[in-house]
Amino acid sequence: AAAAIIEYRNAVQQDPRFGEAYRKLAAAYLLRGEAKEAVRAAVTAADLLPNVPEAQVEAGSLLLLAGGFEQAKQYAQKVVAANPQDVRAHVLLGNAIAGLKDVDAAIKEFEEAIRLDPREAAVYTGLAALKATNGSGEEAERTFQKAIALNPKSTNARLALAQYYWSVERGDAAEAALKAAHAIEP
Repeated sequence: AAAAIIEYRNAVQQDPRFGEAYRKLAAAYLLRGEAKEAVRAAVTAADLLPNVPEAQVEAGSLLLLAGGFEQAKQYAQKVVAANPQDVRAHVLLGNAIAGLKDVDAAIKEFEEAIRLDPREAAVYTGLAALKATNGSGEEAERTFQKAIALNPKSTNARLALAQYYWSVERGDAAEAALKAAHAIEP
């Protein structure tokens, strides 16, 4: 990764408008665990490549992880405005809005993502977590179960379900979900 970073840095020094090089530089920084530099490179790439949805989602996703919810929301909105069918952008938008503490609006974005692609288990997991946060316990549990039904090998869905069960003091159910996750990925 160190050699790639040097190579991509040289490329952007020669052509500071080379958006794809910034995208690759961001990926190389991520591999090295250099989060700040990765975010900076991804944001530069997104700004240089405003019509490349992948660049917008990559920048927004890294900003989301860094706690930049408002900026992540802006990148997601840009993609949704250009392509309302982009599931990744709706999920990013939902996560950014959730980070901004507007759970009801975030739930709507996740529901739209599910409407667009009802087979994506990870979206159901995110929606279920929001519903649990919003106090819709039975709905949250059903939604976690739907995520697991769609992708029975998803340890993330099972771990999220276990966390939900733990939060509502259903220890036996939490233990069963944890054991199921462990059986899939010891």
